[in-house]
Amino acid sequence: TYNMMPLNFRSIVEGISATSQKTAESKGLKYELKITEGDYKIIGDESQLKEAVKNLITNSILYTPSGSINVNLERKLGKAVFSIKDTGVGLTLETKQKLFTKGGRGENSVKINVDSTGYGLSFV
Repeated sequence: TYNMMPLNFRSIVEGISATSQKTAESKGLKYELKITEGDYKIIGDESQLKEAVKNLITNSILYTPSGSINVNLERKLGKAVFSIKDTGVGLTLETKQKLFTKGGRGENSVKINVDSTGYGLSFV
């Protein structure tokens, strides 16, 4: 059951980003948060959205041995669009197709994070 209520998605992304940036930089990664101007008031389950944003950013940090992570939030066609680009290990076409399913990790992910269960993104 979701606890749907009005919230500001921008605040969620900024809050998770503040902690994540420290983690990324301690690993030697460049971390950039870019949020375009706009209204990010949405209806959603705050707890679940925080968990999803945290999981996506954490995965980006985990699977980026060096380089950068760019976290973006923008308004497109009346929707809040959250995205991440990184210089991580990358994904094969086969991995992309199963990425958000249970156990859907790629072979390169195991080389970076041997403790990965492959279930994190299925929760997202």
